Amino acid sequence: MGTGRALSRAAVLLALMTAFTAAPGGGAPRPAASLRCTGARTMQPLLADWAAAYSARHPDAPVQAPDLHRYSAGGVSDLLAGRAGCVSFAREPFPAEAAALRAQGRKLWLIPVARGSVATPHGTFALAVIVARGNPLKRLDLAQLRAVFSGRLADGRPLERWGQLGLGGAWSQRRLHLYGMTPRRPDGNPPGIVNDLDLRVLRGVPWRTGLRVVDDRPGLPVFAGIVRAVGRDGDGIGYSGFGLLDAHVRAVPLARSADAPAIVGTPASIADGRYPLARRIYLGFAATHDRLLAPTACAFLAYVLGRAGQAAVGGHAMHFLPLTPRQRIGARALRVRACAP
Repeated sequence: MGTGRALSRAAVLLALMTAFTAAPGGGAPRPAASLRCTGARTMQPLLADWAAAYSARHPDAPVQAPDLHRYSAGGVSDLLAGRAGCVSFAREPFPAEAAALRAQGRKLWLIPVARGSVATPHGTFALAVIVARGNPLKRLDLAQLRAVFSGRLADGRPLERWGQLGLGGAWSQRRLHLYGMTPRRPDGNPPGIVNDLDLRVLRGVPWRTGLRVVDDRPGLPVFAGIVRAVGRDGDGIGYSGFGLLDAHVRAVPLARSADAPAIVGTPASIADGRYPLARRIYLGFAATHDRLLAPTACAFLAYVLGRAGQAAVGGHAMHFLPLTPRQRIGARALRVRACAP
């Protein structure tokens, strides 16, 4: 994979992050007050370790990481109410959350701090695109995946049959069936993984009208349900976590573009950043009146993105991965912009 394609691939999430930011670059001020971070419970053990290690170095301006909420939405509520200055995001922010902060005249700085792995449980795992075991599909690039999810090819024609993805013979006329989570929950927000796919794959295009929605059931969580549905439908395609796959399905190798190599999702390809659908976790901060972060937030981010902070990633049951060197450079650049004097 060339450098240009890697930068292009990273542009989607960077656009999300920079859409909430507008400050120029600069150095970081010294900490002067404490910082409270709340949010996703899956991130809390790692965040608590970061907070404890940082606070031991800065007892005059400690970071607190109480275990108060199950989801990132609880941290966003605390941020909006002034009860916290930092949110741990196990997903990308919902559009409504950014809008609520804008209504208060504030900006959200979203800084990637780690990544999900093959072994990460729950919802921040690297995503596998799956088909039934007997499906001969050899690869998909992200433009094709966008067509699968939206039901529309780049030229606007409907994508309905497997032959439109290059399969021949009897497969050319077989109809494609997409399985996945509901695109919108009753509160109007998407599930976290759907939000990630909205941002990185669909990029503003709606989901196909023929999506076969799979819901949580007692004894069968939604991602296991998607695996079961695809495994039972030879014409099915869907997405799930690698750790949930069974003998009836297989993961399709994914390419960032039509001329890029297709990457099999493995622990190694996810760890080194080559696999396209690995996910990230973030810390989010509301800007001060001058649209810059508070000094303690800047100093805490410097620790988290530094050698010691990144070395602490992966030491918990969530099996998060540290940022790749390229991702760490991008995250540090965001921090510099957020902390300009």
